[in-house]
Amino acid sequence: MSQTLTNQTANTSTINIVPVQGIFTDTQGFVTFVGPAGTYFTVGASGVASITSGTINGATIGATTPSTGVFTNIDTTTGTISTTPATGNDIVNKSYVDALVTGLDVKGSCIAGTTVNITLSGTQTIDGIALIAGDRCLVKNQSTASENGIYVVASGAWTRSTDMDTWSEVPGAFTFIEQGSSQGDTGWVCTANAGGTIGVTAINWSQFSGGASYTAGTGITIVGSAISLTNPVAVNLGGTAGTATPTAGAVAYGSGTAYAFTAAGTSGQFLQSAGAGTPVWAAPSTAITITDDTTTNATRYPLFTSATSGTISAENTSSTRLSFNPSTGYLTVTGLTSPIINNPTVTNYVESVVAVGTVTTTNTLSLTNGTVQTATLTASTACVFTMPTATAGKSFVLLLKQAASTGNGTATFTSVKWGTSGAPTITATAGKMDILTFISDGTNWYGSIAQGYTP
Repeated sequence: MSQTLTNQTANTSTINIVPVQGIFTDTQGFVTFVGPAGTYFTVGASGVASITSGTINGATIGATTPSTGVFTNIDTTTGTISTTPATGNDIVNKSYVDALVTGLDVKGSCIAGTTVNITLSGTQTIDGIALIAGDRCLVKNQSTASENGIYVVASGAWTRSTDMDTWSEVPGAFTFIEQGSSQGDTGWVCTANAGGTIGVTAINWSQFSGGASYTAGTGITIVGSAISLTNPVAVNLGGTAGTATPTAGAVAYGSGTAYAFTAAGTSGQFLQSAGAGTPVWAAPSTAITITDDTTTNATRYPLFTSATSGTISAENTSSTRLSFNPSTGYLTVTGLTSPIINNPTVTNYVESVVAVGTVTTTNTLSLTNGTVQTATLTASTACVFTMPTATAGKSFVLLLKQAASTGNGTATFTSVKWGTSGAPTITATAGKMDILTFISDGTNWYGSIAQGYTP
């Protein structure tokens, strides 16, 4: 078999090779290509440029399984990212970062927030806002705290919002209230902890932020960002309604509309009432001054709070101990037990004589009659004198007279110890007087007598 070879004209083609240069950043980021004579390859001002194949830094574009290498120096200046990051290299949005910085789990805002316990059903007005079906409402004041949370308003029963209907979405939850007469423009954070159960565990809320402006209430002054008490603070708000600064030792008193302060007293003084006026400091001696009022025959009585102190005043009008009559100048002691006066100095001492009177068959002598007593015997009558109870240190003198006409009266004394001469016989002569002295040691009375005096 033979083969015939024929000559054919060779096919030729011309290929134009154009030198192209690339422009990159100093970190090897691609910018553009440069053609012949410095011509730039550019992308139009409008439209979208996309790369569907090739590699960037060794990573295959469009491959199901990326090849080795990473994408670097890719810049984005606009757009949003709505997904929650899951891995360490995921891109995140600003809201997610803000929530992490503040420690809050930010939820969608609510139209209104409650201030009291409500029924969780039907459209209703909350904090002055008429809610309609579909509105979000922060419920935070339920009597049963486990009912609190973010709800979606409905014509029937309300349901919990989907961003807070499981317990993992409860701790740290934050929401902003958009409207309301008292709750509008405030932020609230949930203080419940992890590990609870929706509908069982309490969901409590605390205010996290307030409105941009404040209104000064009663007694409050706001200047710029400074909040202070209005000076002076009213008495009914717990203040003094006064601006005076008390000096050391001063005492506060009511003036009727505010508190004022006395001047400082001196050591040992007491504060004396001036009725509705300003109290004054006074020396203690003014409290025990006895005024010699001879025009009023009224007895006043000291009231003693201890053995060494007391006061005399017009208010004290009864006592069984010590009394003073300004009209007579008498200070009378009644019923004191064993009074003791240590080393007194007595000047111009005068003692009155107390008359027992005419005695007959019996008579009881009393220490309360004084230390000098007088008695007259009935003619020709035997009288028995009963002595008072023997009291240590007590003594008295009895001036005993015979009847002036006939005399012959006799007298004996019970429980008296006499000297060696024994009990005396009273002088029988009419009109004569015997002087008997009695002294007690607390056990006995001891007597002595001087006889036959003519009064």
